[in-house]
Amino acid sequence: MAASFSFSAIPDVGYDGVGKLRLVKGTLTISGTPTAGGDAPAANIFNLNTIYDIQFGGVAAVANGAFGVPLRFVRSSGKVLGYTSNGAAAASLAEKTDAYSAAHTVEVTVWGT
Repeated sequence: MAASFSFSAIPDVGYDGVGKLRLVKGTLTISGTPTAGGDAPAANIFNLNTIYDIQFGGVAAVANGAFGVPLRFVRSSGKVLGYTSNGAAAASLAEKTDAYSAAHTVEVTVWGT
């Protein structure tokens, strides 16, 4: 199974251009069970043909703010990786491969063409 993504642009602000790149701002929603190594969101959900970079405005969290998941975009693979605590204090975060407990949302800025 793979994580699934949906996107909602900020009305009247969500799309802009910088040189050859398009800039898209809005809310990314992630749900499902992530694949080891990450999952790639489709560029067309951002109204783009290709994704150059995704910048996250914090951690992905459920509506009440609980269960935050730090995210990272890997440009070389086009995949989004989530990280989770292994429960030990002062330990490094482990890659998230268990199901998201609910739909998680995060504000994003996406660069692409």
